[in-house]
Amino acid sequence: MQDERRTAAAATRSASGPDRGAIRSWRPAADEALAAAVTIGAGSYDRARLPRLVGVDIRQLAEPGPALDAAIRAKLERALRAERQRGAAGCWTYDLNRHLALIQALEAENRRSAAPASGRRKQKGRPAGKAGRRGA
Repeated sequence: MQDERRTAAAATRSASGPDRGAIRSWRPAADEALAAAVTIGAGSYDRARLPRLVGVDIRQLAEPGPALDAAIRAKLERALRAERQRGAAGCWTYDLNRHLALIQALEAENRRSAAPASGRRKQKGRPAGKAGRRGA
């Protein structure tokens, strides 16, 4: 009787989806592979391909500056948020390659803004997007 229960439980578990223990065993390897893909992609990032990814005007890229950097990061964050929502909802328009490209581009832009450029100082204090929200 007890063997029948175990067999039924095993059949139910396999029919309902993967075993949680199995997922826990491959999760660290998947996280490492994703981190490696993001690092490699961020290293080969080219801003000239940005208009196709998030719709930045090519003429804006000719005038670099901190305002442009902030605008690009904001667009990338919005696009990444929208792509995550599409993926979570199971929408047919979700694209895993676009999702990965957005993560890589955002990582590269964050590295670019973190690295002190010649003639540009890092600002202290709060990020520019959060400055006006103190009273809210």
